[in-house]
Amino acid sequence: MYRKLVFTGLVLLVFSSPMMAFGKKTINEKETRVLALVGEASITLEEFNQELAGMHRSQAESRNPAEAQRGKTNFPEVLKRLIDTKLILMEAENIGIPQLPEVQEAIDSHAKNQLMSRTANYLVKDVSPDPQEVEKTYQHLAREAKIRSLIFKNEKKARDAAKKIALGAAFEDIAAEAIEDKSAEGDIEGHFLSRAELLPSIEEAVNRMGIGDLSPVITVPQGYALFVIEELRYPENPELRSEAEDKVLARARLNSLDQVREQLRDRYAVIHEKEFAALDFDAGTVSVQDLLKNERVVAEITPPAGQGGVEKITVGDFTRILQKEFYHGLDKAMEEDRANISKKRVLYEHLDKKILLLEGRRLGLDRDAEYLSRLDQNRKGVIFGKFLSMVIVPGINVQEGDIRKEYEKNIETYSTPRMLQLQSVLFDGPDAAREALEKFNRGTDYRWLRANAEGRVTGELEENVLQFSGSIVTEKSLPEAVRAALAGAQRGDARIFKGAGKYTYLLLLERIIPSEPMSFEEAKGNIRKKIFGEELQKALEEYTKELRKHYKVKILDPTLKTISTK
Repeated sequence: MYRKLVFTGLVLLVFSSPMMAFGKKTINEKETRVLALVGEASITLEEFNQELAGMHRSQAESRNPAEAQRGKTNFPEVLKRLIDTKLILMEAENIGIPQLPEVQEAIDSHAKNQLMSRTANYLVKDVSPDPQEVEKTYQHLAREAKIRSLIFKNEKKARDAAKKIALGAAFEDIAAEAIEDKSAEGDIEGHFLSRAELLPSIEEAVNRMGIGDLSPVITVPQGYALFVIEELRYPENPELRSEAEDKVLARARLNSLDQVREQLRDRYAVIHEKEFAALDFDAGTVSVQDLLKNERVVAEITPPAGQGGVEKITVGDFTRILQKEFYHGLDKAMEEDRANISKKRVLYEHLDKKILLLEGRRLGLDRDAEYLSRLDQNRKGVIFGKFLSMVIVPGINVQEGDIRKEYEKNIETYSTPRMLQLQSVLFDGPDAAREALEKFNRGTDYRWLRANAEGRVTGELEENVLQFSGSIVTEKSLPEAVRAALAGAQRGDARIFKGAGKYTYLLLLERIIPSEPMSFEEAKGNIRKKIFGEELQKALEEYTKELRKHYKVKILDPTLKTISTK
C-alpha cells in the first residue's frame, strides 16, 4: 500500500547571474568601482560580487566543507578567476571566435528565446488563480483517506472475498475470517494515508472512490489488495496549498497566453487560408525539392512601426520550417502522411514565436537592463566554451592507463553506497515504543503493530517529521542519530530511535543493500570525466599564465594585490 571537469570551476562560477550580492561577503563600495584592469578592459566590483555569489552557491552544493570554507574568504582567488576569464575572452576575440557562424547562431538563439519567455511572462503577469480552482486542487493534493485493507496472497481468494462483500457481507467479518485463516494480512481498524504514501495503482483507485466504496482487487508487490474507504479528510498544509496555487496559476497563465496569442496573431499576422489549405505534403503528388522552390505566399507578418517591413512566408519558407520538425526527414514524414497532420500546428508555432518577439520589442523588453545583462553573460559563456573546445580541449588526452591507475588507487570512491530499506511507526513517548518493540521481538507482525499498537501516533503529525515507508535510502543520507540507532542491526531487526521532536520511533530494517565496488567498465566514464576536468584546469592555468605575458594585468585595489600578475 505504501510507495515503497569537471568543468564547474571557472565557467559555471564566472557566468552565474545572482539576483543580489552576498552582504558581508562582498567589499562594500560602489558597484562601479574598478578593481583591476586587463589590458584596456576593467573588472568592476559588480562583477566581483556576482562571481563571489556564484562561488557561494556552488560551494553550498559541495560536499567538501573545508573547500567551501576556503572559497568563502579567498577574495584574491575570486579576482584571479575573473582576470583569467577576461584574458580568455580577450584572446577569443582576437582570434575571431565571436564571428564564427555557430557562435553567432547560439547567441542569437538564446537572445530570442529569452525575449520570447520574458514577453510571455509579461503578457500574463496580472493573471491570478481562481480561488475555487485552488481549493479544488488543494483538496485533491491534501486529501487523506482512512483505509481499511486486506492483502491476500492468493488472487482467487481476494476475488472471492470481494464478491462476498459486494453481495452484502460486512468487510470486517470477511477481514476477520481471512486474517484468522492466514489467507490475508490486514488493517481492520484503518488509518489515514496521504497521496504520497499510496502506490500509484492504489491512489488511482482511491481517486475514483467515495466513502464506503469497495475497491477492485489490485495487484501490489505484497499480493492482492482489497480495501474500503471509511473516511476522507483534508488537513491544512501550507506547502500543499502553495503548490495548489502554483498549479492553478500556471494553468490560468497558459490559458490566458493562448488567448493573447490569438489576439496578437490577429494584430500582426495574416494567413492565406486558401493557399495554405491547398498546400499538400502528399509524397505521391509533390516532391520536397519542388516545394522548396515554390514562392507562393501562405502567410504574412506585419511588424509594428520601426521594426522593418512585411515578412512574407512562402511555401518554400514553410517547407524549410517543416523540415526541422522531422528527425528522419520530411520525405519520410510525407510518405507516412505525418506532414499534412502537423502543418497547421507548425505554422501557428512559427507565427507565435515571431509575434512574441515583435511584441516584446514593441514593449521595450529587449532594452531592459536585466535582459541585456543576461545576454551579455550568455555571450561570454558561449565564447568561453567555444574557445575551450577549439583551443584547450584538443590538447587534453586522457589515457586508459591513467583511468585504471585512478580506479585501483581509489577503489573505495568508485563503489555503490550501502543502502537500507526502512519502515517506521511513530509513538508519543518511549514507553509505548519499547512495549511495541517487545511485542515485535516476541513475534508480533510489524504491519499489525503499525496499524494497531497502543500509543502510536494516528493523527496529524507536526511539520517536517521524519518518516519511513519502505523506500530505499543511502545509509549516509540518514541523520546521524538514526544511523547510531541502527548500528549493528541486521535485516528484519527493529530498533528504537528518539527523534528530535516529541516522537519516538520504532524502526524496522527490512533490507540491506551492501556497498559494492563498481566494475572498471562501470566506473570508467566517471573517472575519465574527473581526470579530464583536472587536466582542463591545469591547461587553463598554463594558458592564462602565458596570456599574462601579452596582456597587461593591473590590480587597483590594495587589499587584493596578493595576486601575482606575472
